[in-house]
Amino acid sequence: MPQHVMPDYGLYVVQNVNINYMSVKEIVLIFLVIPMLLLELYIIINIAKQKLFKTRTKLILILITFIQPFIGYFVYRQVLSNYKTE
Repeated sequence: MPQHVMPDYGLYVVQNVNINYMSVKEIVLIFLVIPMLLLELYIIINIAKQKLFKTRTKLILILITFIQPFIGYFVYRQVLSNYKTE
């Protein structure tokens, strides 16, 4: 009889851990994204102040710096959705 009870209990614990792990992931993402955005803003301001680069180069660098976090977030969401479907 205990052999039948144990696997069910184990599965239940694993499911709970997965749900909690996802919510922790979301919280960590929020705490990582806010400082990252501040860092991005700081980099953009420094690029704009720089006298070394031409205006076109500055614009390209600012664009790359601005788009980068969105690409990262999109990739993160794709990875997360792949884990949810399996």
